[in-house]
Amino acid sequence: MYRAKFPDTGVTVAIKKLDGHHTPVAQVVQEAAVMRACAHKHTVELLAAYQAEGTGSVYLIMEHVEHNLSRELLLNPRGLPLPRAKLIIYQLAQALELMHAKQVSIIAREAYQGAHRGGAENMDP
Repeated sequence: MYRAKFPDTGVTVAIKKLDGHHTPVAQVVQEAAVMRACAHKHTVELLAAYQAEGTGSVYLIMEHVEHNLSRELLLNPRGLPLPRAKLIIYQLAQALELMHAKQVSIIAREAYQGAHRGGAENMDP
């Protein structure tokens, strides 16, 4: 992930680069479609997607979020305060409810491959 600013607006964005040689096009298209279908106040908004000519790399331009759950967990190795944990669980449940209502199915590639080997694995996307 990269952080950048749009030159015209000065808005800070996050850029996710997907290598066109190592990431299947179908996976990139699916990720972008899921992000668009799941637009919600508790999900990161996909602003644009571009494919670089020649390299095949795809760039997903998303809203920049200064604070994220991974960072919070790193800063609180003994766990989050209960009110904060409850809020995060509530927000995740709302986003999952939206995905369920839109019948969006997301299975992490690693989890899918793990299931095919006969074992459940960490489904952390």
